[in-house]
Amino acid sequence: MNSSISDEAIAALPFWVTPPGETDGFLIVVGVLLVLILLGFGALYFTVQAIPDRMAAGATRFKCSL
Repeated sequence: MNSSISDEAIAALPFWVTPPGETDGFLIVVGVLLVLILLGFGALYFTVQAIPDRMAAGATRFKCSL
C-alpha cells in the first residue's frame, strides 16, 4: 500500500496548509498582525496615561510670593 497522499486529497486541503519545506505565509501574516496589534494597544495605553499630565501642564499656575 502506498503511503503518499493522493492528488484529490491535496486539492481538498485548505489554503493555509503549506507543503513541507515551504514558507508558512499564514504564520508570518498572523505574527506580523499580532506585533502590530500589540504596538497599537501599547501606543493607545501610553496616550491615555499621558492625558492627566497634559491636562495638568495646561492648568494655570499660581505664583507663590514669599
